[in-house]
Amino acid sequence: MGISVKPGVINGSVVICCDAVRGARFYEFAYNETPLAEKRIWQEQTSTRRKILITGLVSGGQYTFRIAAAGSSASRIWSDKLVTYVL
Repeated sequence: MGISVKPGVINGSVVICCDAVRGARFYEFAYNETPLAEKRIWQEQTSTRRKILITGLVSGGQYTFRIAAAGSSASRIWSDKLVTYVL
């Protein structure tokens, strides 16, 4: 699953999007400050849409993002991680 992260309309925000996944009921968007610490917990947001706005990030900070499409199964297959700086 391909993902993209683009700057949001305000500093400290991003728009994260993924390719549509057939049969997906919702998408889980996860992000974490980079570098990833072993005990750092991923922040997650869930949406029925494949595109969301994430706010409240540190402007100039580096973050890692990933997305999982979800259906009736409790298991998740996460996308590749995408690392980028937030404006």
